[in-house]
Amino acid sequence: PTFGGPLIRDRVWFYATYTHQTTNNVVAGSYEGLPGLYPRWQADFSKKGIEHPRLEAELLLSEVLDCQRIRLYADFEKPVPAEKLARFREFVKRRGETREPLQYIVGHAQFIDLKLKVTPVVLIPRPETELLALWGVERLNEAFPPPPEGQAAPASPRVLDLCTGSGCLALYVAAKVQQ
Repeated sequence: PTFGGPLIRDRVWFYATYTHQTTNNVVAGSYEGLPGLYPRWQADFSKKGIEHPRLEAELLLSEVLDCQRIRLYADFEKPVPAEKLARFREFVKRRGETREPLQYIVGHAQFIDLKLKVTPVVLIPRPETELLALWGVERLNEAFPPPPEGQAAPASPRVLDLCTGSGCLALYVAAKVQQ
């Protein structure tokens, strides 16, 4: 999924195509705008079998530029400094050629509304695990409702998350269970 709606997306894509065709003679050390990056890396990722090439290119670029993905659309004419462009190219190479998971490249993984630090020694949380976490928190909140005003809290639930890779279940339960 992309943000911005069809009008902005079409405008960005049109501008990107135009920029890509006219910036083949870029002088070394010059700046390149955001739109010129999309067609090239999206096509490269598609050839390499990356399932969501545009999304992954946008996520890598937003990480390099330290901005939210929506800023890529809002600032699409803004030039990318050479050092950031070099870092983006390194990320693209790692993702496209070595097939290193995107989460390891950027150093974090999103788990529902938690941003978890991940490295190659940590398992990346799977989307199915998010369903388990949401279900578990709902069941725990039903089983251990908050006490009425002025009453002492009953025993708190005890939850174990053993040998699961990232600890994402325990972290999410700790953040969301009311007690």
